[in-house]
Amino acid sequence: NLNKKIKDKNQVSSNISLSDESIMSFLKNQITFWQSQMVDVQSESKQLKNENVYLRDEIENLKEKILKISSINYDVTSKRKKRKLSDMEPSANLSDELALDHQSGGPVQKKSRHEQSEQI
Repeated sequence: NLNKKIKDKNQVSSNISLSDESIMSFLKNQITFWQSQMVDVQSESKQLKNENVYLRDEIENLKEKILKISSINYDVTSKRKKRKLSDMEPSANLSDELALDHQSGGPVQKKSRHEQSEQI
C-alpha cells in the first residue's frame, strides 16, 4: 500500500512536471508570437511615419504652388482691372474732341481705341 501511494505520488509529480513544461512551452510560444507582432507593429509604425512625413512635404509643396498661382492670378486680375480702367478713360485727344463737340452742340460720340489708332 505504501509503495502504491509512493508510485501514485511520483506519477502525480511527473504529471505536474509535464504540465509545467507544457505551460512553459506555451508561454515561450506566446512570448515569441507577441514579440513578432510587436516587431510588425513597430515596422508598420515606422512606415506610417515615413508616409506622414512624405505627405507633409507634398502638402507644403502644394501650398507653395497655390500661393504662386494665387499671386499670378492676382497680378493678372490687377492688370485686367487697370486695362479696363484705362479703356474707360478717354485719351487726351478724345477728351478734347468730345469737349469741342459738346460745346458746338454736336452729338457726343466715343470712339473705340481701335478707331482712335486708325485715325492717328
